[in-house]
Order: sequence, then structure tokens, then C-alpha cells
Amino acid sequence: MSFFRRSSHLFRILSGAGQQQITAQSNRNIARWVSPTLKEIKRRKDKLPKKPVNRTTFVEWNWHAELFAYSKRLTEDFNLELLQEAFTTRSYIEQEERKQQNVGINNPVTNLKDNSELAVIGADLLSTHVENFISSHLPKLPAAGVRSVRDYLLNDEMLAHIARHLGTRDLVLASEFPCDVPTLAAAFKAVIGALYKSSGNDRTFAFIRDFVCTQLNQKDVDSMWEIERPFEMLQEYCKNNGLAEPEPRLLNDAAKNTIYATYQVGIYTDRKYIAAGFGEDIDTAIFVAALNSLKKFYDIANPRPYDFAVTLKEMEEKMEQNRRKVET
Repeated sequence: MSFFRRSSHLFRILSGAGQQQITAQSNRNIARWVSPTLKEIKRRKDKLPKKPVNRTTFVEWNWHAELFAYSKRLTEDFNLELLQEAFTTRSYIEQEERKQQNVGINNPVTNLKDNSELAVIGADLLSTHVENFISSHLPKLPAAGVRSVRDYLLNDEMLAHIARHLGTRDLVLASEFPCDVPTLAAAFKAVIGALYKSSGNDRTFAFIRDFVCTQLNQKDVDSMWEIERPFEMLQEYCKNNGLAEPEPRLLNDAAKNTIYATYQVGIYTDRKYIAAGFGEDIDTAIFVAALNSLKKFYDIANPRPYDFAVTLKEMEEKMEQNRRKVET
């Protein structure tokens, strides 16, 4: 009897040791670094921004109703067929044609028209109205400055930024989602082209003024127009306007021959003071003084606020008055 007790006791010990050995071996297969690494990966994934959700995948999505709401949200009377065309890209039409070909349709028909034609019309209207708006409010600004400000307002990043905040991204029919910057910019131009065909030039100008020209608010012209050689431009300005050659003069200096050196240079013409500038050396001070002189001549040092309520007729009358002043 005692033999069986000893045998069963020995068997339990051996079986327990085997279990411990198996458990210990299974634990050794998972390194100690695995758990904290997986936790850190999950933590970093949670910090990433969520992927944008395509609203067209929603069951209750109604594209035509959304287009109507878009029109009313902007308080504009769009022709809905033109608005549909404005939001339809060529890539989407090609995607739909490929889908039909994949199911055996040799000559696919989509009855859709892309927005390339409307985008060209919108781009021309944008360029014309924005340039006229800038010229009417900054009549002394030269053509190069007007073009630089216009290009700042009409680059693809700016137009895509405006379109995105008007809720355009979810309405554009494109092969990719979210739409890239050129696609959004082209859609916004096409919307302007559709508005021109729907409501005329006056409403188109008001739309461009309210959503594009207002991006000039609190913006300095010199932040949009980079002048590489201001002193040469100042010399040309003085020559064209019958002024004497601009003359830089050293007005003040401090802490010469140290890392804190400061120089003040003034610009004079006909012995009359124009403007001054500071710099860590004389060349830099002349550069800044020439810039400040140009700002004074072009009347952009302290510009008046833009009139974002001006109508197309008022702007044209203002441009005509400025033209007469220049001629006289």
C-alpha cells in the first residue's frame, strides 16, 4: 500500500515538474520587449489623424440634394446642370467608362461632361476681376506688384483652401478621395464659370470679391511681392518720374566692429529725405531703405483698408478716375 502511495506521489511530482517546464518554455518563446513594443505601436496609431470619410459612401447620401444645398448656402442661383458639370472631373468619367467596359459594354456611355471648359472660363474671370480689384485699391502699385499679388491669390493652394472651406471636397466627383490640390482648385474655377453662365458678371464679381479678394485682409503687400533689387528699381522709378538720382546717406551707426553693429541709411533725392532703413551692415541698410522708399512711393507702407463691399460698377468707375489722374 505504501508502495502505491509513493508511486502516485512521485508521479504527481514528475507531472508537475513537466508542466512547469512546459510553461517556462512557452514563456521563453515571447520576448520581454514584445508587449511594450505592441503597446507603443498602438499608442502611436491612436495619435495619428483619422482618415477622412467619403460621405458618398453613406446610405442617405443624395448628391443632387447636396448640390442644391450648396447653391443655397452660397446664396447663389446656379443652374444645377452647370453645377453638376463643375463638380465632375475627367478622371471620374474615365473611371465610370472602365467600370462599364469591365462588365462587357464595349462602347460605354456616361452622359457626363467634365469641368475643363468651365474651369478655363472661371480662371479668366478670376484673373480679370482680382487684378482689377487690386489695381483699383492700390493705384500706385506697378504692374509687377499687381501680378505678384494676383498670383498669390490665384495659386492652387489658395483656391483649394477656399474651396475646402466652402464644402466643395465632398461634392467633387473624382477617381481619388480626398481630392488633391489641383483638382479642388480646378473645381473652384469651374464653379465660378458655372456662376457666370447662370447669373452673369455682376454676381460673379461679388462672389470673387467675397471669397477670394477677402484673403488680402491683414496682408502686407511686401509679403506677397518679393523685390530682389530694390535700389535698382528705385533708380528706375526716379528716372521715369523725373526725380533726381536716389542718394543713400549714412545717418547713424552703433557698435561698429562688434557682432551687434547697426547702421542707419537714409535715401535722398534732390536733397529731400525719402525714407530710411536699418541693417547689420551698410549694404543691408541700403537694401531696407530702398524698400521703404518704394513702399512710400507706391503707397503701400500704410495702405487703407480694402473695400470688400464695392460693386463691379463702382470699381470700374474708380479705375477710370485713377486712370484720368495718371493722364493729367
